[in-house]
Amino acid sequence: TMGAANLALAATGMDFDRSLVLSVAALTNTGPLADIGLGVRNVHAGLGDPAKAILALTMILGRVEALALLAFALPTRWYRSIGP
Repeated sequence: TMGAANLALAATGMDFDRSLVLSVAALTNTGPLADIGLGVRNVHAGLGDPAKAILALTMILGRVEALALLAFALPTRWYRSIGP
């Protein structure tokens, strides 16, 4: 997922370092990481609409992946809540 987000951001004309930091920050839902990683305040303000849409989708996918990992890590907890 991170590779796809990085490539999609690069397709919008963003350089590699910036697209990598932003895709990691979006995938892990840690927005301030982008400001710290790039050393620029309000890094999201200068992004275009396509880049913002890609980052929003990446944030959603990151949350879904985290929930899937929780389901695999705690299978008995999930089974008890939906089991007979």
